Amino acid sequence: MQLEKIEYRKTISHPDISDDFLSLMKHQEWVGIHKPIVTKLNDILHFHTTEMGLEELLRFADRNSMAHGCEVRLPFLNHELAEFVFSLPAQLKMHEGWTKFLLRKTMEKKLPDEIVWRREKVGFEPPQKNWMKEPVMQDYILEAKRKLVNAGILTKKSLTKKIEPLAAHADKNYDWRFLCAAQVI
Repeated sequence: MQLEKIEYRKTISHPDISDDFLSLMKHQEWVGIHKPIVTKLNDILHFHTTEMGLEELLRFADRNSMAHGCEVRLPFLNHELAEFVFSLPAQLKMHEGWTKFLLRKTMEKKLPDEIVWRREKVGFEPPQKNWMKEPVMQDYILEAKRKLVNAGILTKKSLTKKIEPLAAHADKNYDWRFLCAAQVI
């Protein structure tokens, strides 16, 4: 609920969001993704595994592997392993701030420490920042912003702001979000 409240505050304080759209959002801070009340680590892990896009991530992996002619293996996506991990106590999954603790301890003698004990999550990221620098993509983004202005979601002044190419994980990657939002209206 706290995360939803933070996102709601970000939305209502964004300078490009129109007053008309904001009036529709008034008192809607609790409308969104609601997670169950969590009392155990396994509860939230189960929720994320079953409800938060695993099927979609598998489809992405499958399509990417086919697009590039690569065979992809997902060694940790095995139902016996998943059932085993769900049966373990929480302190083997998280320990003194370390996630995936049992896996880290298991790999300690097999992989270098800088891999086993790194904290930052490393994933694959699309070259979104480079895409956003391209004139054609900037035209698409501007057209998307126009569509959102016409729908009463963005203010007209948003059309005069320079498009800011940012990485996919950037917190204030609004131009990319505008592009995506315009696709659903």
